[in-house]
Amino acid sequence: MKQFFFFFVLISTLFFLGCSAFLVNLIFVTPGDHLDEQRIKQSVLTESTLYYRDGKTKLGALYSEAHREYLLMPDPLSISMHPVSTIPPLFLKAIVASEDQNFFNHIGISPSSILRAAIANLKARKVVQGGSTLSQQTAEILFNHKATDEWGKWKEKVLETLDAFRLETRYSKDQILEFYTNLFHVHGTGQGLAIAARYYFDKSVSELNLSEIAFIAGSVKGPANYTPFGVDDPQLSGQIIEKATGRRNYVLNNMRLKGVITAREYELATAHPVVFRQGDFRFEESHQMDAALKVLQSEPWKSMLLEKGISDLRRAEVNIYTTLDADLSRIGEFALKRHLSKLEFLIAPYTHPAGSPLSEKIKPEINKFYVGTILKVEADASSSPPKVTIRIGADQGVVQNMNLDSFVQHVLNPSGTDGEGIAPSHYQKALSILKPGDPILVSTLQKKPDGEWDVAIEQEPRLNGGVFILQEGEVRAMVGGFHNYGFNRALQAKRQPGSTFKLPVYLTALQLGWNPLDVLPNERRIYPYQGQYYFPRPDHTPPASISSIVWAGVKSENLASVYLLAHLLDHLDLEQFTQLIRFSDLGRKREESLQDYRYRLRDDHGIFENEAHMLPGIFAVVQKRLKNEFLMDEFSEEAQIWDRLHYGQGWEKAHKAWKRNKRNHRTLKGEHLEHNFLRFEKIAKMALEKLSLLNSYWDGEGTGTA
Repeated sequence: MKQFFFFFVLISTLFFLGCSAFLVNLIFVTPGDHLDEQRIKQSVLTESTLYYRDGKTKLGALYSEAHREYLLMPDPLSISMHPVSTIPPLFLKAIVASEDQNFFNHIGISPSSILRAAIANLKARKVVQGGSTLSQQTAEILFNHKATDEWGKWKEKVLETLDAFRLETRYSKDQILEFYTNLFHVHGTGQGLAIAARYYFDKSVSELNLSEIAFIAGSVKGPANYTPFGVDDPQLSGQIIEKATGRRNYVLNNMRLKGVITAREYELATAHPVVFRQGDFRFEESHQMDAALKVLQSEPWKSMLLEKGISDLRRAEVNIYTTLDADLSRIGEFALKRHLSKLEFLIAPYTHPAGSPLSEKIKPEINKFYVGTILKVEADASSSPPKVTIRIGADQGVVQNMNLDSFVQHVLNPSGTDGEGIAPSHYQKALSILKPGDPILVSTLQKKPDGEWDVAIEQEPRLNGGVFILQEGEVRAMVGGFHNYGFNRALQAKRQPGSTFKLPVYLTALQLGWNPLDVLPNERRIYPYQGQYYFPRPDHTPPASISSIVWAGVKSENLASVYLLAHLLDHLDLEQFTQLIRFSDLGRKREESLQDYRYRLRDDHGIFENEAHMLPGIFAVVQKRLKNEFLMDEFSEEAQIWDRLHYGQGWEKAHKAWKRNKRNHRTLKGEHLEHNFLRFEKIAKMALEKLSLLNSYWDGEGTGTA
């Protein structure tokens, strides 16, 4: 019997030592690559944040799966850490009081809690209760210890416990708390304390009070059970808030018993139910984000990031600072939307928006577009000023005075008001299309002291546009359309450059010998271009018929700018012109035959060497020389008429087309087309022929035909 007992003890001891050695090997010797600090950082630091140029206002975030704003443990020795980027010390105490009061004393598991949970689970023959410590919960989230079947749940629980030991041996308690604070589930793809603060209370972490901190700490294991968002039934919503308040009070009581907070602090924090205010932690898809990401994925940025070991920005946890200005971006977007809405009123009748009204739990912001719900339409202007009352999320707005008059005029068109202002009948007619309960698109203009919004009625446009604002060579604002996603009209749409093209024209002119004070004709002239005639128009009445280059730039004078473009090379001598030809790769290259040179000019640049193409150039040279020989005053009427004379190649064809379009009515363009050398040469030849006939007649040679 003694031998049997000795043998049993020996076997049990060996078994215990073997299991211990096995566990020591799993925990300390070969814990697995998933415990590596770099691997954990890659899984925890899952996003990069983009900021506006002020370095504080967030533009958006790049993340792959989970969206979290990573917070660091507070450093008592540091005075430079931004409060928004650190975990409030009070939250650390609250989460320990809520989830694991023995956290700082155990080694990863709590035997008493596990025993209690195991008994309950065995009785139910399924997992109905957890005894997990914060270390185990951190391991569960970090290493995804989740299963769908019952056996899998037991297996994952064992692995979770093992990883909790491993975490405790490699990381400090503060590090484990930091991991958990940033990993617990909140809603959708949102994780962590920063997301919870924004989602539940629309606050940053540094703005949370004791009551809100306690609620978040108490809700980490089952956030959906304590959230009233999305519940339309007032009774059910009240029950959820009551449940959330009870959970908060449980955490606060534990904090009071542990001496973390005073009795007075507990009394004040529990005086009222939890006050929720839903915020949006997600960043909307935007043209600005797409453009910034496209730049970062191109060279040289791509190579620069790779040199720093960053291959995927969505997992890099870096801060990216753009040149965009938050205020300018907001103003630019709002201005574009209002302008496009006004255009829609001009080209189409009013229609109700297709989108859903803003949730009544969301507070509207200034200078934004929202779909609201019409509450009341007061169209009778005889007793009180007409107005339209609208529900916009959690607030109300009113359309009245000038904003309402603008809507009435747009609906009826200017002719609908008979040109005598807006009569009471006009309000009734225009507002008859608005019914209580209908959705309506509005813009928020300002919030009045009584909390009501001044709003304007808008329309979603069919025409679209973009905004691009530059300052000192940097992009300050970019708006790609009425909706800030999809096709980006600021970058992708093709359009004429407009007046922006004048800047390179002026710069080139200065490089080619023009002086900023040189005088340019600022009047309408006609220019031959690629077989056609270009007749530019001003977008305003020119203040004078001449302008300096400086003044043309200041006032954006179209006519003077086009003249300068057509005469850029006028100040070059032969040597300078030859240098320009070589610089532009238009000169003949070494070992290039004359025939090959001609073919290259023709095929690559559209330059033909023949008499028809050379004559206009020869005419321009002769025209300039004659002007100098006759010593014409440059600004005299005769000089201007002489300058406006063009060679006239192909003018007859253009003139016929013009006559067909204009039905033979004389216009300024027709006069300029006719003011050409070839036409006058033809008239001169005809006149000489007639003169010759007259001379013959007077000399007696034409007697027989008189």
